[in-house]
Amino acid sequence: MLGSVYTGMSGLASFSKGLDVLSQNVANVNTAGYKSSDLVFEDVFYGYSYADSSGRDFSGGQYGEGVTADTTTIRFNQGEFRDTGNDTDVAIDGNGFFVLENRGDYYYTRAGQFDFSDDGYLVTRDGGSKVMGINPSGQLVNINISDFRTTPAIATSEVTFVGNLSTGASEHVVSEVEVHDAVGNKSTLSIAFNNNSAVTPRSWLLQIRDADGNIIDTGGEIRFQGNGSPAEGFNQYSFTYSPADSEPLTLTLDFGEPGSFTAATSFSSGASSDLAFDTQNGNARGSLLSIDVDTEGRFFAKYTNEVSTQFAQLALAQFLNQQGLETLGSGLFKALPGTSAEYSAATVGGAGSILQGKVELSNVELSQQFTDLVVIQRGYQASSQVLTVANEMAQQLIEAIK
Repeated sequence: MLGSVYTGMSGLASFSKGLDVLSQNVANVNTAGYKSSDLVFEDVFYGYSYADSSGRDFSGGQYGEGVTADTTTIRFNQGEFRDTGNDTDVAIDGNGFFVLENRGDYYYTRAGQFDFSDDGYLVTRDGGSKVMGINPSGQLVNINISDFRTTPAIATSEVTFVGNLSTGASEHVVSEVEVHDAVGNKSTLSIAFNNNSAVTPRSWLLQIRDADGNIIDTGGEIRFQGNGSPAEGFNQYSFTYSPADSEPLTLTLDFGEPGSFTAATSFSSGASSDLAFDTQNGNARGSLLSIDVDTEGRFFAKYTNEVSTQFAQLALAQFLNQQGLETLGSGLFKALPGTSAEYSAATVGGAGSILQGKVELSNVELSQQFTDLVVIQRGYQASSQVLTVANEMAQQLIEAIK
């Protein structure tokens, strides 16, 4: 009879712990990156009946002495994603964890709410931990944008072209050829191509002018092979251009590799040519405009001069035994002794891909939590009823002895 009292008490204590776990889950239903927990109920302390005192003749009697609930498991299934519009908010579509560093220790999270600190480090929203990246050698490194808030001016050294110079045309002009000087100022050139096939087959003479129509250079010639592709030794032309208030530039006009048909060509297309300016490798000075993060976790700084530069890549951690992670609060986990992390970039293995401008919501399912609440409530009531019945039986026994 007293055993029933202890068994009922263990039920009350265990269901009370179950309510604690459930209430924690419900309270964090809107917490980004939160992973819900389940309480593990286990039966304990079995006693056995034997036919004699030797302890060898088992009669089949087994009597449990209650329940214990001292262990929880974490549900690591993925939560839904929500748009935030913040460039530095990221979510993981997969099994990986973001890697954080604080005072030399590594922590892990699924809550990708990050910002850049005043000193340029990518940190958690509360600023307490640095978000780790991974370098090409696979080593963990800090992510810092300090050296990428601006991009310097780069003088143009090469200009490329694409399209066709028709052998039936006598002249073709490519205007709006943009180049940048050493301080980033932009100049516009125009290049006239004059058909010189009467002297040399598939030969074109160049005349280069600035935006005011002043002639800069007239000594250029390019040639094409019989198949219409650029000819060896005549597929490029270099000249010197001296923009106002800046150092002279040595510019190379590139019309493509000899034998290639991917850039400039010279086929017969009547009197019409469509050769056009393609690219140039200079740029003006630029200020940071925005940050892009691709699915591989690579950070790109985009500048006002339309230049984009990769400056970091997120590191992700994977765990063979995810239950070997200890919950610390604030969306943080720490690996318990014997649990090791495997670090990689996103999209490697099952680490998952990165989604920019999103955060992962809690994986708490309220419908499941409310169902569990009913079970816990009924279990608590039943255990309480067991104590009531045991107490009544004990009272009847005492009264009978009187």
